[in-house]
Amino acid sequence: GSCLCKAVRYELEGEPVWFRVCHCVNCRKVTGAAFMANVLFPAKSFRITQGEGDLRVYEDGETASGVPMQRWFCGGCGSNV
Repeated sequence: GSCLCKAVRYELEGEPVWFRVCHCVNCRKVTGAAFMANVLFPAKSFRITQGEGDLRVYEDGETASGVPMQRWFCGGCGSNV
């Protein structure tokens, strides 16, 4: 897969651990939509193949659960990764 501008490319292998749809305020803000679809894969199943230097991260400390999370995205086009 890739981000919108194709600067960041990645590969996934295997089956996802889980799939969730989140309707929290922060996920709605990140997507500009009514929800955010999330798929979790084991770390060993995910590999950046291009553009690792283009990745940016936002430390979201104001989550609904109170547990901080990292939101990774492409610095060029802003796509979630």
